[in-house]
Parts: sequence; C-alpha cells; structure tokens
Amino acid sequence: MGSPASRLNIPESLRPWHAMGLEFLLSSAPEAGISVGPVSGTGQSTAPAPRQAAPEVSSPRRPTPSPTSQKSQQQAQHQPVQNRQTSASPQSSASGTDMRQPPNPSSRPMPAPWDRFVAMASSTRPRVLLTYPELGFDLTGHSVPARGQLMRTLLSYLKWPKGTSAFWPCALPFDGQLQPQYEMFWRGVHHFACPHVVCFGMDAMRIVAPDFPQDTDTVLMEACTLHLVPSVDELMGKLPHELLLSVAGLAKLRV
Repeated sequence: MGSPASRLNIPESLRPWHAMGLEFLLSSAPEAGISVGPVSGTGQSTAPAPRQAAPEVSSPRRPTPSPTSQKSQQQAQHQPVQNRQTSASPQSSASGTDMRQPPNPSSRPMPAPWDRFVAMASSTRPRVLLTYPELGFDLTGHSVPARGQLMRTLLSYLKWPKGTSAFWPCALPFDGQLQPQYEMFWRGVHHFACPHVVCFGMDAMRIVAPDFPQDTDTVLMEACTLHLVPSVDELMGKLPHELLLSVAGLAKLRV
C-alpha cells in the first residue's frame, strides 16, 4: 500500500474507499476513449487502455408511427373526396315559385262546351278539382264504364264531404284525338277558386303544369296546390288494397 504519508494527497471524500482497498478510478474524460488512472496518492498507475472505435454513424431513422397513427393515415389516403354537388333526393312536396305560373283569371263567360262542364259540377265551390286526359271522352259522350266505376270507388274511399270535389277536363277530343286545353283548364281553376287540383298521371300533369318537377308529387303554386297520383290506367290494374294505398295521400287533405 506504500508509505502512510502517501495518504496525505488523497481527497477526504476518497479516503474511506482507499481504506477498503480501492486503488484505481475510471476517468470521466470527454473523449471517446476511456482511460484508467490511479487514485491520487497511491503512486501506482497502469497503461491507458486502447481507445474504443467510435460507433458507425448511420443515417437518421424515422420514428416508427404507432398503430393508431398508421390506421389514421391509411383511412385518410383511402377515403374518397366527397362531391359537393350531391344529387337531389326525392321530395314529397316542392315550391312552384320557379315554375311557369298559370294564366291570369278571366271574367269572360265560359264558351261551349265548357259552360256545360261548369253546370255538370256538383258544386259551385268545390275544394278539389280532379282531372285526367280521358275525362274529355267521358264528358263528351264517349265514356268507359270502368273509368266511372274507378272514380266512384276512389271518392267513396276518400270520404270527402259531398260537393267538395268536381271533375274538370284538361283535354278534349277533336277528330277522335285528345288535344290539351291548358288555358281553359286554368280558367276553370280560377272560376271555382279551387285550392287543390289532382292530376291522374304525368300526362295530365304535363298539360296542367308543363314544367312539373320529376322528383315530387306535390307542388305549391300561387293559385292552388297540385297533387300527382298514378294514372287511370295504372289504378285500374291494381288490387283493391293497392288502389287505396296509391291515393292514401289524398285522404289527408282537409277539404
């Protein structure tokens, strides 16, 4: 262990370790290599250890994303961009503000045979006007019994108060062919001041409102509300319960 005088150079904090036999301490030099030196005052030393080779510097590695972040990125990549121009969904009713408005009311007397059709109406103030193209045949002596029976069945199911509905043609036969009667039809609507018009089939509706939208069955016009139901031919081919379901919306009208 050497002369006792050699302990004089040992720092006070290291003397207990020296007393237990500690002779060497590893140096915390800033260099990459590690050197070994004696404890001060021991008078003994060893050759410095060979320097360790510095580790190879590899290119920086990207941090591994967590499974949650990976899933979010995959969803973002595969998620389609939403189209802002979505198609219009079918509607049960629409506004007729953008549609062609009917002709203005006329104070002129109804010409023949329209004056007769006015007289045939069950009421001078009906709340609902019913029309279909073949009605022109039915009102001019070329009726089909099946159509008349169909209308009686519908009115019986709808249970509207007596006098609240009337038939008004949207077309009349000329030389055996039905011709649209747009102007005269709307004269009748104004004459009766009728708030509801029911068109059986799109052919009738195209006469009454040429630009009636395809995605609805009800349009609120300035003069009245237009209601579209299946055509007479379609209704005649239905079973009784199917027939009633086809016009169920009309039963909700308050007339």
